[in-house]
Amino acid sequence: MYHKCDVRHKIKNMYRIKNDKRVIDSASFLSEALYKCIQEKSMQEITVSELCSVAGVGRATFYRIFDTPVDVLAYASDLLCERTIQDYTAADLENRDTFILYSLKYWRQHYQILEAMFKCNRMDIIRRSLEKTSRKLVPEVNKFFTPKETDYLRAFAGGIIESILHTWLSHGKEDSPEELYRIYKKICAMAIDSDMLLKDIYTN
Repeated sequence: MYHKCDVRHKIKNMYRIKNDKRVIDSASFLSEALYKCIQEKSMQEITVSELCSVAGVGRATFYRIFDTPVDVLAYASDLLCERTIQDYTAADLENRDTFILYSLKYWRQHYQILEAMFKCNRMDIIRRSLEKTSRKLVPEVNKFFTPKETDYLRAFAGGIIESILHTWLSHGKEDSPEELYRIYKKICAMAIDSDMLLKDIYTN
């Protein structure tokens, strides 16, 4: 039986990971199995039975942790975002890229997961993962933003990265992370200039 990717699927509580090594190991095995399966099939074609067979776990174990293969995709996305944050915060402060550029480079290396989301119209998963895991960057931004402003910053960064990656996939992954970042900076600069221009128009 195929589990169709449904954009109406709730994004809350997409998986149930307890602080138990066996559960964490099983979730990791299923995540790795998903990586293997999406090399050959779309998300719509991947079944629970197939994931369990590749991962070497039972169906009962699967359903204790996940409900559908899309939930495994969400878990894989969260893991990648957590690794992005860990690697970024561990990098040399003087020489590391901006977080946006760093994220674009990281996700380019893991485009298969992105394509799986893109093809089943679930790019909201990456935004959710980014917003959730970026909480670990709060200590670095607290000196610049209030707690409420930090919430807006996380939402903004998550939405920006999701939109850029979505468009990048739509264009066939043609552009490098550096080119995507250049476009991002140009748009941001123009948005500020446009806002100032509109202010001048309406106040004169």
